[in-house]
Amino acid sequence: MARLTLTPEMLENAYEYLRVSPPFCRWNLPHADQAMFRVMGAKDRFGHFRGRHRKARGDDGFSEIAISAGMVKSSDVLIPAWRMR
Repeated sequence: MARLTLTPEMLENAYEYLRVSPPFCRWNLPHADQAMFRVMGAKDRFGHFRGRHRKARGDDGFSEIAISAGMVKSSDVLIPAWRMR
């Protein structure tokens, strides 16, 4: 199987898919437009979340979701990785 090449756009779309799916749809997560998505090369974690969630409104509210290309090499690892961040 070919290795998955992660992009910020791919992460944003995966996030939106999960955001409207159970159980995430009950968590009142912000829309993808209110978060920044980043691909990182870390090998010590699948991903992380940084920032202020509370719907990330205004200039001081930001949310960053980063997923590791070094750890997430396929779609079947990408989706479970969201639960680990």
